[in-house]
Amino acid sequence: MTILTAAIETAPAQEDTLRSTLHYTMVSQIRASNTPLWEISKETLLSALTHPPLQNRGDLRNLMRSIWTLPNLKQSELCALDAFALGLFVQTERLFNNF
Repeated sequence: MTILTAAIETAPAQEDTLRSTLHYTMVSQIRASNTPLWEISKETLLSALTHPPLQNRGDLRNLMRSIWTLPNLKQSELCALDAFALGLFVQTERLFNNF
């Protein structure tokens, strides 16, 4: 499978957090493979999907659940809704900017 593009949410600026370290590692690996990468902030995502803008990640996840029904979604699997929102944003932005 060839990956044509990738998207990741930006991480906090603190260098010492595990999330920042993982983010840096993922970005480095994606860029090393010459795959186009979109880095999207949480604020951009919250403001882009509805009007008025969503207020928090919980609102974002509720919106994604209204589009993509996932029965029996466990608390530990909520990141799937975040990934869905990120992918939806990137694909619609790419289409809007190309036409």
